[in-house]
Amino acid sequence: MTTDAVLIAGASGFIGAALQTHLIERGLPVVSVGAGSSHLDNRTRCAALYRDFVDTLGNLTVGVVYHLVGSGIPKYPLRDRHRQFWANYRTTSVIAEALRDTKFKGRIVFASSGSVYGDTRRRPVGEDHPLNPCTNYGRSKANAEALLIARLAGQCELCIARLFHVFGPGQRKLVVYDIGRRILRNEGPLRVDGTGCELRDFVFVTDAVKALVFAGLHLPCSSMPQILNVSSGNGTTVADLARLLLGLANREGSEIIFNPPVEPNPIVGCIGENTKLSTLGMRVPLASSYNFEETLSWIRSDMLNLS
Repeated sequence: MTTDAVLIAGASGFIGAALQTHLIERGLPVVSVGAGSSHLDNRTRCAALYRDFVDTLGNLTVGVVYHLVGSGIPKYPLRDRHRQFWANYRTTSVIAEALRDTKFKGRIVFASSGSVYGDTRRRPVGEDHPLNPCTNYGRSKANAEALLIARLAGQCELCIARLFHVFGPGQRKLVVYDIGRRILRNEGPLRVDGTGCELRDFVFVTDAVKALVFAGLHLPCSSMPQILNVSSGNGTTVADLARLLLGLANREGSEIIFNPPVEPNPIVGCIGENTKLSTLGMRVPLASSYNFEETLSWIRSDMLNLS
């Protein structure tokens, strides 16, 4: 698929920044829009997001829109439900409105999440699996998916990329970063939140970006919404992750203390079947020890820069 320009909404985020760098390195014209300063109220930020979208689409010929605006934290307490609603649903509503008002006819790729499936345990689930989100984050992503299908299907091409547990250099949150920081502090026994049995489908950020590029630029055209799992199809427990990172930091055999939370994580396991994407010609590999080593090295440098 060819395009005059690629628009990235959310290029300041972890995955969005990596996607923008990758596309620019390929020589593609890229323009980015965002939701404005976090110091502004939500109504003002939504208005700014809509205005930037309409202005950009009115002044440039855009073939592909990547929607990566939103929250990337999959678990918030109940009191933060409103934050999830705004970050992942309300912004999607604004973007859909802007695309409809400008009569956008290209392709939009929405970065959704594997958390829309809920707790899959040890069973990899395909794109046809019923959605059963069990966190505010998962529910907001599932609702955003439904909104895009309802409002844009038939007007433009729609691809929903359900990203599983993406990690890598540049990410300052979630389990790999949290455990990596604790290991590098070298404060004695490694304390890990959770039971250690939690199972995640880890995807290195470079591989996630390649899958997004494929979805935006190379996926065969379709008049129907296309949904793709961006996953390796394999699960790694948090306990095994902790042991791997300890080994990479030359701390093999260190004691690990697991701290089960008062409120258990509702997602014990989350693994995505990746047959559909592989059949189309895009393979997402299992994260390698080198990927984790590269991430750990970045965390070390980041800690020094922040100190």
